[in-house]
Amino acid sequence: MADEEHLSVKPPSVRQPDARASTPWQIAWATLSKPAGALSGLLIIGLVLSELLSPTVRRVTSGYPLTTSFIGTFITLAFTATIINQIVTKRLQTRWERVRSIAMQGLNDELRLVRDILYTIEHGAPPFDAPLPVVAAIKAKVPLAIGEQMAISLAAEPNATLVAALVEQAIWVQFARTSLAEASAYLRGSLARWSSLLSMGAEVSDASHTMILNSAYIADAVSVVELPFAAARLVCDVLPADVRPIFVELWEVLAAAFVFVEERSANALRPSIEHFPGRTWKSAMRIKLSQESATFLARWDSSRDGDEVFHEDLIRTRNALECIQVDYLDLTSSQLPTRNAQLAE
Repeated sequence: MADEEHLSVKPPSVRQPDARASTPWQIAWATLSKPAGALSGLLIIGLVLSELLSPTVRRVTSGYPLTTSFIGTFITLAFTATIINQIVTKRLQTRWERVRSIAMQGLNDELRLVRDILYTIEHGAPPFDAPLPVVAAIKAKVPLAIGEQMAISLAAEPNATLVAALVEQAIWVQFARTSLAEASAYLRGSLARWSSLLSMGAEVSDASHTMILNSAYIADAVSVVELPFAAARLVCDVLPADVRPIFVELWEVLAAAFVFVEERSANALRPSIEHFPGRTWKSAMRIKLSQESATFLARWDSSRDGDEVFHEDLIRTRNALECIQVDYLDLTSSQLPTRNAQLAE
């Protein structure tokens, strides 16, 4: 099953980095695409043709050999300098592309770690594809009571979204509050650490730009997910009833978002798959998504502008949760207990 999930017929829309060396035709096209290269090239061709076809030009050039030599040398130097500049630029782009590829892989690995933390918050255990050091660290931090409570909640409502049942449990809220704070801080640090490397070089590739943008949206959404867990906003140590549906929707979007960004970055790093040409890599975590998260992911995959639709869904759910938290911030310290008591009733 996991191997089958790695195949798909839909290629990623990000521009794939070309690992091949630049050919003379590529250098020539890049040179002529520059104004200086195109102008100097046309002047060289024009001077050669005019001297071959026009007796008047031949007479003028023979009458002023020194001036003609200076003009021809200047034009040739301008054309040669443009070619050399393109060769150097191509080499620098190749070197920076390697640096950006390493940075993209590093940021992708740290996104996977935050994804594993969120999965553990919901399921009480790390996902099956988590590295062994991550599994050991997670098991050491997850209290036994949390895992038992999750099993009870899932057994009571097997068809319900697990996180929707857990938000009503005080013991889970305390565990989620601490874990989300760690995940949010780690993700912000990772983005600050890797984004500078991803944006290095004269020209940033579409894949690097997309990776930075998608990671920034996810980091912002994770920080907003923390808001309902502030002690002043809790009602009887659990999330207020009016916050739960919006929180659950953003949580489901985030679960799909991590898989979506992981696949986009992985396929950007693999310009071709030798064994399965024309197909893209798919994360095995797809089979672990809830029905709601899988629906969001299918919507982004099927859209022509998948990244834009992904941003729209993430921003919409993120703003919805943030807006309801602003209402809490508008309440004074004397009004907040009254509202929490009303919600508890």
